[in-house]
Amino acid sequence: MATGPQGPIGPEGPGGIQGPPGESITGPTGPQGIQGGTGPDGPTGSTGPTGATGQGITLLGAYDDYSVFIEAHPSGNPGDAYIVNGELFVADENGEWINTGIVQGPEGPQGPTGVGITGPTGATGMQGITGGFSAASGKKENGYLRITKTWNDDEITVSFSVKPRLVYANPKAHQNCGKVAVARGPEIYCLEQIDNSENLAALSLDTNAPLEEQWREDLLGGIMQIKASGRRLIPPQAPESFCENISPQSQEVTLTAIPYGFWGNRTPGEMLVWIRDY
Repeated sequence: MATGPQGPIGPEGPGGIQGPPGESITGPTGPQGIQGGTGPDGPTGSTGPTGATGQGITLLGAYDDYSVFIEAHPSGNPGDAYIVNGELFVADENGEWINTGIVQGPEGPQGPTGVGITGPTGATGMQGITGGFSAASGKKENGYLRITKTWNDDEITVSFSVKPRLVYANPKAHQNCGKVAVARGPEIYCLEQIDNSENLAALSLDTNAPLEEQWREDLLGGIMQIKASGRRLIPPQAPESFCENISPQSQEVTLTAIPYGFWGNRTPGEMLVWIRDY
């Protein structure tokens, strides 16, 4: 049976009903790609503003008791610092004390045994030390210079200063309040009438003038005298023991002092240790 020619396409029919959504399925993650190279550095940023100037501290001393410290220093200048019973107190900008904590370093290893060297009582202090050492080689501790090293038949020679000096009386010693004595090394000196004329109580010593040493080979087997500038009160020409109309007058004199242990070996007379100062 023969087929006839195809007829024209008919009009499009209406859309069908939408079907239900399909199920989404995610595949497995692929392997990480190769990391790219580092890019070039960016331009340098501008400099930030200058910060405020910091404040250092000045360590001025140490105290064992907080109440004693506060009584002595109720406040301080900014930056002042004290160690009080192992803790560091620093004054802030208002002068108030701030406890910044304990000041303590790690304990170090024990060093070798040291040797202590001390001089005679009353000496001014150590002047020189020989034998390959110096005063800087050791540490002063309770009146001793302690030198720490490994000893090997070492020999140390120490010399002490015996320059003349003045010793001031403690005001609690009422009889000597306001007076001074002359000393040289461990020796105390005194004035004798034979060298300074009578009425030694009228003498006073110029504490601002230098003391001069003078060796006397011919005196008492050889002694070191000390000369000092002073003044002597001049007795007024008045019969009364007390007079309110006379102003005390004085004259300059040179005082001569000898070691205390030698007094009373020439002629009888007055002796004086504590001298009024002016």
